[in-house]
Amino acid sequence: MITTILLSAGLILLPLLPLLGFVGTPTQSIFGMGIAAALCLWGYFTQEQRPLRNKWLLFFCGYLLLSAWQAPFPNLKFLGMQPQNFWVWKSMFFAFMFLGMYRTISSAKLTEKNKDLIFDIVIYTTMIMSVYCIGQRLGLMQWFHITARYAKPEYGACIGAAGTLGGPTYVSPYLMLGIPLALYRKKALFAIPMLLGIIATNSQMAMGAAVIMLMVLLLFKYKRSIISLFIIGALAMGLGLAIKDSIVDKIVEDSARFTNWKKMAISVKTPYESERAYPYTGRGPGAFYWTYHLSSGTNYYRAHNEYLEVLYDTGVIGIFLFVMSLFYIFKNTILNERKKYLISAFAGICVCAGGAFVWHLGATMYLSVLIAGLLNNVTYQPVD
Repeated sequence: MITTILLSAGLILLPLLPLLGFVGTPTQSIFGMGIAAALCLWGYFTQEQRPLRNKWLLFFCGYLLLSAWQAPFPNLKFLGMQPQNFWVWKSMFFAFMFLGMYRTISSAKLTEKNKDLIFDIVIYTTMIMSVYCIGQRLGLMQWFHITARYAKPEYGACIGAAGTLGGPTYVSPYLMLGIPLALYRKKALFAIPMLLGIIATNSQMAMGAAVIMLMVLLLFKYKRSIISLFIIGALAMGLGLAIKDSIVDKIVEDSARFTNWKKMAISVKTPYESERAYPYTGRGPGAFYWTYHLSSGTNYYRAHNEYLEVLYDTGVIGIFLFVMSLFYIFKNTILNERKKYLISAFAGICVCAGGAFVWHLGATMYLSVLIAGLLNNVTYQPVD
C-alpha cells in the first residue's frame, strides 16, 4: 500500500511542481530523486527485497566509483580551495537512489488492481498535460510564458508547447510514455491528444520514438507483417540516405546536434586540462554538465544524447555496462499482456534517449525507472 501511495504521489506531483512555484529542471530532478529515496528506504524497512539479477546494472553502479576515482581534477578554485571533481558524488547518489527505487518496485507486492491504478494515474496526468500542450501551441498561454531567450523567429511557435515541464523536448517524451499504457487500459481516445501533444511540440525525436514504440506493439500482434515492414522501412531509409538533398538530409541538417555529437565523441579521447585522455574510464560521473561547455566553447550543458553522455562521463567501460544493463531488461523480461505494453514504452524511451536528455529530467527519469521496475515485478496474488 505504501509503495503504491509513494509511486502515485511522485506521478501526480512531478508535473505539478512548476505550478506550485518550484520551477526548473534541477528542482524536478531532485524531487523525483527524493521520492526515489523514500521508496528505496521503504524497501529496506519492509525487507521485501527480491534478488536483483541484472548483474550488468549492478556492475555499472559499482563501476561508477572506479570512474570517479580515475577522473581528472579540473583546475578550479572556490573560496581559495580546490573543489576537485565535486559533481561525481551527486551523480552517484542519484544513481544509487534510483537503483533502490527500481529494486523496491521490482520486489513490491503489487496486485493487478494496484498496477491498474498506477497505469490510470500515468494516463490521466499525461493526457491532461497533452491537452495543455495543444492549447499552448494554439497560443492559449496562462501560468507560463516564453522566456526572452527563446522568443526568437528561429525557434518557431513550437517552443510554446512545453506543458509545465519547461521545454518541448522535455515534455514530448513524457507524453509518449502514456500512449501504450492508455492502449492497454482500453482508453484509446486518451492516446489521441497524447499523439497530438507530441506533434504540437514538433519534437522529431519523440515522434520517431513514438512510431518505433507503436511498431513494437504491433510486432507482438502481427509478427510476420511487421517484420516485413521493418525490412521495407530499413531499405527505404538506406535509399533516402543515399540520395542527396533528400528529405532525410533536410531532417539531419535541421539541427546542429549531429555536428556537436561528432565533436563530443572525439573529445572522449582528447586530453583536457590534463596531459592524458580518459577514454576507458571517462571524466567521472556527472562531468559533462560541468566541463564540456568549457572545453568546447559551446552552450551544451547536456549532450542531448544519453548514451554519448554516459560515454563521456564513464568511458568505454561505462557505456558497455550501461547498454548491457538495458539489454538485460529486454532479454530477460517474461512477457504477459501488460508487460508487452510496458516493454514498448521502455523501448520508446530508450530510443528517445538517443536524441534527448530524458534521464536527466525529473518526470521522464522517474517514469522510466517505474516502467523498468514494473517489468521486473511479479504480480502479487493475495491469498483469501
